[in-house]
Amino acid sequence: MITDLAQTGMQRMRAKAHSNCVVCSPANGRSLCLKFTASDDGGVEACFHCDRAFEGYAGILHGGVIASLLDGAMTNCMFAFMTGSGTPWRKEALMRVNPLEVNVHR
Repeated sequence: MITDLAQTGMQRMRAKAHSNCVVCSPANGRSLCLKFTASDDGGVEACFHCDRAFEGYAGILHGGVIASLLDGAMTNCMFAFMTGSGTPWRKEALMRVNPLEVNVHR
């Protein structure tokens, strides 16, 4: 039951605040399209099938890709369990101190 509530909360918040994510959004044509699901242990899960296109050193997954996967997992975990539990959630809590904006050329 908690997992169902968490899954619903995660999907709702992802659609509202994360709809063009490069890690998990099916609407983004360049996204990895990971499908996160809430798990009973309070985490989230997704499968990522990587190939050589994602390597840094030969045969090793690039660190930037690893960081993106972890960021996507942590965000979806927050969406699933913080919002579903009645914990206040604010978009500002996710913003970086100096965010790198897209489509801004300086």
